[in-house]
Amino acid sequence: LADRTNIVISRNADYDAPGATVVTSLEAALELARNAGEPEAFIIGGGQIYQLALDAGAVDRQLLTHVQAEPEGDAHYPTFEESEWIAERIGEQEANERNEHGFEIWAYTRRR
Repeated sequence: LADRTNIVISRNADYDAPGATVVTSLEAALELARNAGEPEAFIIGGGQIYQLALDAGAVDRQLLTHVQAEPEGDAHYPTFEESEWIAERIGEQEANERNEHGFEIWAYTRRR
């Protein structure tokens, strides 16, 4: 992504991601973002990385898209204790010629 610090977490330290820095842990990624002066870091999957971030308490806010469909697959966003979060619907889209399924976008902010 242009004009941003892009950090990729991979088990493979030799992984090449042009335009990004590769690290091998969530902790290293968060430290690199802090050292780069980033005011916030966006964690963009997959499921294991999301779970690590939630378990580490590294997430203050989640932006989740709830798609009105139940496709087959083996990758899912991890469950989390919703009572620990304030949920706010911030957008919605009905199914149309561009979107096969309707969806809602929700912001979850951690309760303090």
